[in-house]
Amino acid sequence: MERRANFALFLLSLLCAWCVLSFAAEALFSNPVEVRVSIIGNQRKTVNFPTVTRVSRTPVIIVPATTEPLGGDRFIVKSAEFVAYFENSHYWVSYDLVITDFVKTVELREAPVISGVDFRLEQGEFRVMDDEEVELLAHVKRLLSDGKIWSIVAHVDLFDGYILLKRGIRITVYDWEKLSRSHDALYNLSLTAMDRTEYLFLGEGKLLRVR
Repeated sequence: MERRANFALFLLSLLCAWCVLSFAAEALFSNPVEVRVSIIGNQRKTVNFPTVTRVSRTPVIIVPATTEPLGGDRFIVKSAEFVAYFENSHYWVSYDLVITDFVKTVELREAPVISGVDFRLEQGEFRVMDDEEVELLAHVKRLLSDGKIWSIVAHVDLFDGYILLKRGIRITVYDWEKLSRSHDALYNLSLTAMDRTEYLFLGEGKLLRVR
């Protein structure tokens, strides 16, 4: 019995050694190939990768993690929904809460910025992982899905729990779910409140001015 086990281990070690040697030989002695990958966003871009090694008839390349395959050599950039401020930089964030790209300065003038969320590296992507933050972002995304609200909001801070409107009106939020369904109240406040005033949005859905 012991002799059979030793023989099986010997065969297994030979198989492993053969796999390693064949991979090394193929990687070292096969001819490099050129690889082009199309990234499709607002404009079609072709990325020319450096020459790569062909292993087992398949080119070894790295596909950008924030893209989705369309078939063949084509990939599409994930559509962005909002701008997030994370580790001293502004990023576009996709529908599934993944960082997709840096934000241009000119884009910051038009898009509200969300801060106070943490992105963690997961399988090559920086995404929001905390369940509580995912739930809060769902309420904020519902609120900002209204074009009128998108146009009046400058900043949303989920860590300190407030919204800053473009006229400097600060609203401390105690119930994000109810706020996400109070579009008209928030928009009317932006029209009637004085600049640089402060309000509280309470759990009962009421807006109170801080004096």
